[in-house]
Amino acid sequence: MRASGSVDAWWFRAWAKTENCRTGRGVWHQCHAVERALETLPSRTVRVPALSKDALQDLRETRFAIEGLAISRAASNMTAESLATLKRLIVAQSETDEEHVSEKSAEQNRAFHFAIYRQSGSTVLLPIIESLWLQFGPYLREASERFD
Repeated sequence: MRASGSVDAWWFRAWAKTENCRTGRGVWHQCHAVERALETLPSRTVRVPALSKDALQDLRETRFAIEGLAISRAASNMTAESLATLKRLIVAQSETDEEHVSEKSAEQNRAFHFAIYRQSGSTVLLPIIESLWLQFGPYLREASERFD
């Protein structure tokens, strides 16, 4: 599995493009390592940490709980404009899915979900959800490739 070996560069490039994560020295992987998405090895290389079945289950359950809270809060904050944005994102996602372009599809999937999470109005939940997505992303990508 690619996620347990070297860094799945595609996933982190896509994430870094959208997040512009930088440290004071401009090394983006250090920021992600703090988020538990990468582990830094003694040789100063980084990799996606190998997660056990139990750890993946824990991560999944935590995502459901935290993202569910954000969605619940977002529901009461939806406006006609935010709903129109979500509809546009769904149409774009559907078109991309038909083209079978993984990177673009993942970016649109993220845009849709984070448009909802931002509507929660929470400055606390958003960084937690970002961290959870970073940790889970390489495994989700691996699973999606098996079903394509």
